[in-house]
Amino acid sequence: MFELGRSEDRRVPGAHLWWVGPTMVRAKLVRAALAALLVWLLWGSLAAGHDDPAISLVPPVQSMLLGSTASIDIQIDGVTNSGGLGGVDIALTFDPAVVEVATDAAHEPIISHDRFMASTGAALQCSNPVLDNPAGTVSFRCLTVSNPAGSGPRTDHPLTLASVSLRAVGVGTSVLSLAPSATRAWDPEGVELPVSLVSAAVSVQSPERQLEPTSTPPSAPTPVPNVTSSTTGEAGLSTPRAGSQATGDGGGSLPFTVLAVGGVIALAGILALATRYLRARERRPPSGGL
Repeated sequence: MFELGRSEDRRVPGAHLWWVGPTMVRAKLVRAALAALLVWLLWGSLAAGHDDPAISLVPPVQSMLLGSTASIDIQIDGVTNSGGLGGVDIALTFDPAVVEVATDAAHEPIISHDRFMASTGAALQCSNPVLDNPAGTVSFRCLTVSNPAGSGPRTDHPLTLASVSLRAVGVGTSVLSLAPSATRAWDPEGVELPVSLVSAAVSVQSPERQLEPTSTPPSAPTPVPNVTSSTTGEAGLSTPRAGSQATGDGGGSLPFTVLAVGGVIALAGILALATRYLRARERRPPSGGL
């Protein structure tokens, strides 16, 4: 019998807490997923900040006297991929009215190759340089063959690939550039690596009227993103296999980094809002009724 004015509480003990367990589990899962995504994006933004391999002309700025000769070094840096370096195509351009590539008695370009690419024990094979002084271009290819180490050399600091001898033929300033469409690098498997190209400049002065040094040095040359393209290889030298061009340019990591950092900030805000919402639901009192 029931007493008048009183009703029996037919709810199962603890049933008023039915919403706590599932909601708390959902809250933990959401927080864990958002935290994992946050860490992944942060790691991606940090990884994107690493530089791609860079091929540079060194020194970046130099002066010459009319009729004299000087060398420009072609250096590579940042080759940290697992396969290492397998080969390079180099295409140097210059102003033929100011400088030219010096030649020997046989009218061959004076270019010396460093042993960096053969440092793992592989045989270094370089093509005969193709020189066109009137057009202001010289190009060549170097690659490793019969590599006993199975991978090419790697470096995290600048090392010289080759040195080109220049002769000053006219007063003025010449920009020395690496042609983006013909300067490339690839690993021992023939997969092309994304590279940044860094130019240089040379100033030629007359011996009779040398220019006084200025207090403000010339601005440093800026990296030029590489533009991949297929070129015809020299006879007897392999060409990077078709379809293996690297995706992206050499200098494209900054926009991705900015977007990734923005995504991290946005996700942090979403995580905070989601946590506040779920905690508010946990504090909400259970609805009455049977």
